[in-house]
Order: sequence, then structure tokens, then C-alpha cells
Amino acid sequence: MTYYFYEKKITIMENRLEEGSFLIINRKMLHRNIFSLAWPSVTEYLLYTITMMVDMIMVSRLGTDAIAAVGLSNIIAFTFISMFGFPLRISSQALTARFSGAHLPLRIKDAGGNSLMIAIIVGLTISILGILGSGWLLKIMGASESVHLIGVGYLRWVLGIAIFRIVFFVCSGILRGMGDARTPMFILLVSNIINIIFNYFLIFGIGMFPRLNVLGAGIATGGAYIIAGISLFVITIYFRKGVPLNLIDIKRFNRNMVKNILRIALPASIETVVRRIGLLIFIRMVAALGTVALAAHQLAIRIEAFSFMIGVGFGVVSATLVGQSLGAKKIKLAEESIKKTSYYSIGLMSLLGFIFVLFPGFILQIFKPEMDVKTLSTIALIICAFEQIPLGLFMVITGGLKGAGDTKTPMIISVVGSLLIRVPLTYILAFKLNLGFVGIWLGALSDWWVKAILAVIAFYRSSWKELEFK
Repeated sequence: MTYYFYEKKITIMENRLEEGSFLIINRKMLHRNIFSLAWPSVTEYLLYTITMMVDMIMVSRLGTDAIAAVGLSNIIAFTFISMFGFPLRISSQALTARFSGAHLPLRIKDAGGNSLMIAIIVGLTISILGILGSGWLLKIMGASESVHLIGVGYLRWVLGIAIFRIVFFVCSGILRGMGDARTPMFILLVSNIINIIFNYFLIFGIGMFPRLNVLGAGIATGGAYIIAGISLFVITIYFRKGVPLNLIDIKRFNRNMVKNILRIALPASIETVVRRIGLLIFIRMVAALGTVALAAHQLAIRIEAFSFMIGVGFGVVSATLVGQSLGAKKIKLAEESIKKTSYYSIGLMSLLGFIFVLFPGFILQIFKPEMDVKTLSTIALIICAFEQIPLGLFMVITGGLKGAGDTKTPMIISVVGSLLIRVPLTYILAFKLNLGFVGIWLGALSDWWVKAILAVIAFYRSSWKELEFK
């Protein structure tokens, strides 16, 4: 399979990147490249998790309804933002990685500039939806009257600033494609510190600040994301040495490059939509079991997210290394990059799985949940320990495929796993076989194993290695 990406002609003098602006792509440097990209990538995605977890920990002092409201709102916000932000990040990273590996700066400028242009348009649209439709979205998700009342203001803030989050994702993709995973991480670290400080003051009304409860958490989180989005945008455009991108590139519409971006982003977006639809149906089934089950589920997935984000981070590493390796015409190195990155991801995630099994009560005590919530969350953590190996495989392999520009295969895998396996199997286990909350998590476990097996099969096919950017 071959994709043809049409570009304008460039001169030989323009066909060079500044020294030090790209990775040294060879087998000898593979382990060093993995770790130089892995620790900031994993840290960045853990910081995303910490942002949501800090909100959850702080509002947990306000009761079960507050936990359910924040958890449900974050799922809704993340669903909409990930539908568009992640696919645009994938396309910007894949294109800049490929063009960086081939040392083609003008193509990087067109890819980055047009990705940011699309991000601004899409982000503004979602922000308007978040400001006007938060209450309606919570009702659709089956929130009780008390959860709806508490969650509206929070959701309006975390979804209403979508434009800044999506711009952050795309800038992060551009920098990662060039081999810089540290700058987005440091920006997000500062954002987390801001979130923690203002959460404390605005939730509990410390000093001159009013007590805003859950709304205060929304304002703090939304404000932190605004600062992060603006900061990374300014750094990417004006201050990041080695990135051949400036403000005029965002204004310069390139129809052929937009086609390139959409060719990668649309299947990725469909994949995200499918997974989110499956997740929303899944969460709707959890909500049908009651507020206690919903609160327990939210706590468990917030904790599991630490291992989940390790897989996501290594998936990003795989995407960068595969993209740059293929850009440099080193196909065998691209294959080896996926294999080596998988080993590290599985090892670290399995370690966390053991911790989930051995110390679930200790971990959950951080949130100080009520006893019935703690009991169900403990069950969920033990089950999710068995998800770690398939999670690591799936995320790293599909990350590598996306870095090669193949977003169709992960889309197909997600359709099979999320809609044909997770949803019907979970319904049968939870409601027909009366396994309830346990059935919910067993359905999710089955989904991840099916996806991992399909991802391994896809890796050994040759189609992803044959994609070309012209």
C-alpha cells in the first residue's frame, strides 16, 4: 500500500535542517533514543493523569457525588478533546518525524503550520460546544440530579478551554516529531503545579479566595490548561531552536498538505470516536449500577491511568522512532524500534500490575473513599493488573503504525475491540449473567487482550512499512 503526499518543490539549500534538530537514527543509538524520548513522554502523560487525579483527590473530601461529577465530566471532556486533538497530534508527529528523518524543513513548516491552523478552528468549535452544552451532555450520560448540579460548572470549564488543549497537543506532536519530548513535559509540569495551588485555594476557600467546591477545581484546571496551551504555542513558534516553524506558516494554507494531514488524522479520529463511543456506552452501563459503582469505577481508572499512561508514552516514542527511521529509509530499524520499545513498556506496566494486586487498599486510602466504594475499587484494581501486558503491546505497536502514517489498521482494531467485543460482552457478563461490577471489568479485560493479539498480527504484516510521503 502506498500513500502519495504531494509537496511543492524546494531548493537544495532549503533541504537541510539545523544540526542537532533531529535524532541520530541508527541501531547503535536505539536504546539511547528510546530512553531520551521515553522518560519525558511517559512523564508528560502521567502529568495529564495527575491533573485529573489531583482534582479527584481534592474533591473527594466533598463526598461521593463530587467524585462522580468530576469523574464523569472528565470522561466527557476527554472524549471530545481526544476525538480531534489526538488525531491532529498523531498526524503532526508522523509528518514532522518523517520529514525530519529525511531532513526536509519546508515540509515540516507546511505540516506544522497547517496542523496548527486546523487545531485552532476545531478547538474553537469544541470550546463553544463546551460552554453552551455542558448540562445537556451530563444528562445524556445519565448523571443523577445531584451529580448534574455539581458537575455542570466543572465541565463548562474543562471542556470550554478545548482550543488551548488541542493546540497544546499539536505543538507537542510537532516537537516530538523533531525529537524533542522534554519541552512539552516541562510546560505540563508547570501547569500541574498551577492547578494544584489554585485547586487548594478555590475548592476550599483559603484566604481571600471564595469557597467554590467542585467549580473551583474546574476553574483551576481550565486556567492551567490555558497557560499550558499558550506557552507551548509561543515556544514552538518563536523560541524552540531547530524547529523551522513560524507564525506565517499557520496563515499559509497548503491544500495538498491539508490532504496529507487529514489522510492520517481522519482514520485516527474515527478510531478515537469508535473507542469513545464504546467507552461512553461502557460508562453508561457502569452508571446503571448506581452512584457507588460509578464512583468506584472512577477511582479505579484514575489509579490504573498511571500504568495506562506509561503505555501511551512509549507509544509516542515508538511513533517518533518509526517515523524518523522510515524517513531515513531504515525499515529494519523501524521494526526493531517497535520491538525494543514494547519490551520496556510491558516490563514497567507489569511491575505496576503487581503493585495493584499486592497493595490495592493502601493505594485507595489516598482518596479516603467510603467503605462500599473502596470494596468495589479493590476488585477493579486486581482485575486491571491482568490488563497490563496487552495494554503495553497494543499501545506501542499501534503507536509505531501511526508513526508510519498507518492509522487505518489501529482504527479497524478499535472497531473490533471496542464495539464488537467490549460492549456486548460487558452487557452479557454484567447484566445477563448478573456479575454486575465484576462483569464490567472482565469485559474490559477481554477487549484489551483481543486488541493486543490483532496489533501483533498487524505488526508482522508489511503494509505499514510501505507507506511513502512524496
